[in-house]
Amino acid sequence: MPRITLRASGARAPADMEPGEWIVRCHRGEIERKGDKISAVLTASVLGKYTERGFEKKYEGVVLKPWYSLGKVEGDENDVILDISPYSKYGAAWSLAMGRPLSSKENSDPKAFKNKIFRVDVGFRSNAGATYSYKNFGRKKDARDFLRIHEIHEKIEEKALTHMTPLTMSMYMDMNMTHEHQH
Repeated sequence: MPRITLRASGARAPADMEPGEWIVRCHRGEIERKGDKISAVLTASVLGKYTERGFEKKYEGVVLKPWYSLGKVEGDENDVILDISPYSKYGAAWSLAMGRPLSSKENSDPKAFKNKIFRVDVGFRSNAGATYSYKNFGRKKDARDFLRIHEIHEKIEEKALTHMTPLTMSMYMDMNMTHEHQH
């Protein structure tokens, strides 16, 4: 049996971390089954965010996750094949991670996200009771609510984090690619 070492990995989002756009590195992508529901779950850690001053390593190491609902399974099936639409939220995210469209009958395994860096939209849960709204991302509803990744906007190359000049950064910021959620 191999020697297994366990160590702490990442941190929970602190109370003063705000919703908005963040840069994250994905560490793991896996398929999770809970009852009859199948989801793709990614685990990513915050690297920082772009500001007017450049890239800031703010809240580095905070762990965030997005969940993508993939479908339901009837009964006790062992071998499950789910068709993923290239236009679904997961299909679009997978295409961004791979840098190409998802083609028919391709295995769109969430492991494809591993070690890739993304600009993501982070917020609290999107519903307040039975009401779903994008505005809900910006406010914590109760003690059980927590920050999570809602959308992957783009894949970022590692060198872009350290090689953007202030001029390039201001052009990036002027393109309205960052935003804040309403509180």
